[in-house]
Amino acid sequence: MDLPSTYIDKFRPAAAPKSGAPRCERDDLIDRFLASLNPEQIADSRPPYTFARVAKMLQGQSDQRLYQLLQECSAEGVRSFGAMLNYKLKSTV
Repeated sequence: MDLPSTYIDKFRPAAAPKSGAPRCERDDLIDRFLASLNPEQIADSRPPYTFARVAKMLQGQSDQRLYQLLQECSAEGVRSFGAMLNYKLKSTV
C-alpha cells in the first residue's frame, strides 16, 4: 500500500534556512551583544553565551531599547560590558 505524498511530506524534516536569508534587526543586535559578551566569558574561563541564551535574556525589550542598551554598555567608562548589561536589565524589571 502506497502512502500519499502529502502524508509522507508531513514527516520529512524541515529545510534548513538558507545562509543568505534576510535577517531582522533584532538578530543583528543579538549578534552584536554576543560579540561583546563572549570575549569576556572566554577570558574568565567560562562557557560562551549562545544566541538562544542572549535572546532569552533580552526577551521583552524593544529594538529601540536594545540599541540604547548596546550604547550604554559600550560606553568608554564601562569596564565590563556583561556586568553593565546585567545591571541595566535588572534595573528595568
